[in-house]
Amino acid sequence: MFSERMEREAANEALGRRDAAAPLSDAPVAADDRSEPPESPGEIPGSQGAALSLAAWALFACVLTLVNRFFGFVVPLERMAPAIGHGVALVYLTALLFALMQAARSAARLPVSAPTLLAAGLAFAAPMGVLLLLNSQRLPAPPWLLLTANNLFLPIGACLFGAAVGRVIRHPNTLLAAAGFSIFFDIVMVTMGTVAVLMQRNPGIIAAVSVGAGGTSVPSARSVAPITGVTIGPADVLFLAIFFSSVYLLRLSWRATFTWMFGLLLLALAEVELVGMPVPALAPMGAAVLIANLRHQRFTDREKRDLVIGGAFAVFCAGAIVLISSRTIKPAPPEPQRLGLQIARNPQTGVFAVMGVSPGSRAEEAGLEPGNAVLEIDGRKPDTIPPAEYAQLLQNAGTRGLRLKVKAYQRPPREVTFEPVASPSPAGSSPAPPRG
Repeated sequence: MFSERMEREAANEALGRRDAAAPLSDAPVAADDRSEPPESPGEIPGSQGAALSLAAWALFACVLTLVNRFFGFVVPLERMAPAIGHGVALVYLTALLFALMQAARSAARLPVSAPTLLAAGLAFAAPMGVLLLLNSQRLPAPPWLLLTANNLFLPIGACLFGAAVGRVIRHPNTLLAAAGFSIFFDIVMVTMGTVAVLMQRNPGIIAAVSVGAGGTSVPSARSVAPITGVTIGPADVLFLAIFFSSVYLLRLSWRATFTWMFGLLLLALAEVELVGMPVPALAPMGAAVLIANLRHQRFTDREKRDLVIGGAFAVFCAGAIVLISSRTIKPAPPEPQRLGLQIARNPQTGVFAVMGVSPGSRAEEAGLEPGNAVLEIDGRKPDTIPPAEYAQLLQNAGTRGLRLKVKAYQRPPREVTFEPVASPSPAGSSPAPPRG
């Protein structure tokens, strides 16, 4: 027994993994509780066919998004009862979530190094960058790029990039702490951080890079609504791959993590579809990782106390930030001569749509909502209006008036007319006459 103990102690010192503060136990360590990843990519178990599995599931997810986009050509979604429409949408979202999670799970099993994964991830994300560049230059993009940049190539890139980042985490304690922090981080980002700012100022960019509908129309002469406008962001796919890669390589509760994450994320998607309130996706992801793998934690008493204190402080800060922002940050009162309306060509669909509506504005009073397809502007198709004239129309819409023909999801087209409002004039001058 003494010689066996010395052999184990020497082996632990050679690997650099012996904890001097913990006594050496004679009990063997179970394979499922190993805290170190394989020493080389070739030792990753079950990695055969991982690349093919990743490609197949990503392609399946892309096909689902095409069904979402074009299903309205086959089945008149506008005539469906709301309950049936939501049911169809939930079936689609369930399949899409499962496909993306399987793709992230396959990326975690790839037997390649982290630098190779990073390089491949950037390469697969390049088509999305090309599409955004073409859109910024107002150049037409080929249809295949519009359909696949955010629905096929970007998810694969996010899976590969996330799998590489997940290999940096080399201990269960680190993963569990990161999962807890991600919940706090995403709540703050979605409620008042970068995501919240983008949703208010440029929601089109979020739709452009997300997996799913990305808009209310398709690039076609006939406008149809998708099954649902709910999308899954690329950052969500990225963190799916990060968590799965870490859980897999650390030999934690792999199946339990997948099951809990799928269930909680599906509940979040159902809430967005039925209620419409955005949900920080990292909250259910982090909760799933904690619930499924908390038994693998090896925190000392002092580390547990520090985590409790840090977690309580993080929750307090998040609550204070949300409360203070809700009371102090108010939207600026809209000027009467401005419509508070943002219309732009959707970079994914190539179709013009309402991208933003200011709270309390004339546009909000008229019932316009982000995502409404804009079929006509002053009786003309938006894509037939020269860019310079189009910019002037929107810039002077409040003072000169504007007529729009819009179409909301599962509703017939309608016309919205904004009457001209005189702009404020300096004292002693006469306001400009409205357009006749």
